[in-house]
Amino acid sequence: MNGGGIYVAGSAGVALSTGSDSSGNLTQIYTITQGGTTTTITTPVYPNNNYTTVTSGSTTVTLSGVPMNKVPSTPQQGTLLYVDGTISSLSGPGQGQAAIQDHSQVTIVGNGNVNITGDVIYKHEANTLDTSDTPISANNTNQVLGIFTANGNINLSSPYANNNLQVDGALAPIGQNCSTCGFTVSGYINTFNNYGGQSQTNIFAANMTTQNTYYDTRFATGFGPPWFPSTTIAQSDINVVAPTVTPTVTRMSWSTSPQ
Repeated sequence: MNGGGIYVAGSAGVALSTGSDSSGNLTQIYTITQGGTTTTITTPVYPNNNYTTVTSGSTTVTLSGVPMNKVPSTPQQGTLLYVDGTISSLSGPGQGQAAIQDHSQVTIVGNGNVNITGDVIYKHEANTLDTSDTPISANNTNQVLGIFTANGNINLSSPYANNNLQVDGALAPIGQNCSTCGFTVSGYINTFNNYGGQSQTNIFAANMTTQNTYYDTRFATGFGPPWFPSTTIAQSDINVVAPTVTPTVTRMSWSTSPQ
């Protein structure tokens, strides 16, 4: 491993889960399905044991190193999973079950629609899931998830009997030239909970009874998923232009009449 990327050529389904290896290292597990082929990628996240295993069928390859985000001045572990096509399904192991391991920093990107088909949640939430957004310091291990597409929708669907869905992390179907980037719903969702935040280029109608978005207060400090689109505007990109015509006031008073 010489960087942070896992590249999937063509459309695929993605399942995220947590685990641990024989040495007790916490692991992040990516299961990628294309047609009849299933590939599982496992990497330790804490402590860094410096290996990544890739298993496809009966073949297992062990790579030296783990995915690393080298953008910060101090490189840190981080993974970008890029699917060069539609993400046909994205989920964790099941309703209420952890998909993102403690200490794990992950960004999922699709070059097309991203279909979220089940809960994708942190092993431990770093904030309370209520309107107070109270940090839970003991749970903050810098775990974070981002889901992004610049060329399609993030489509939500619930396979569960109660029709609920929870997706943690920052979610962003945004594209400068994308006329269809936004959130859509397949079927019906009773309650959709998002712990993180949402951005979208377009807003569409959704067959949903309740939506709760709980802001991840860590994002206010500049923390976020690795390589995720930033909303920070550099001062060098800001132009201040003086008006060419001096504004004048033409209405000096307001009057009312009986109703």
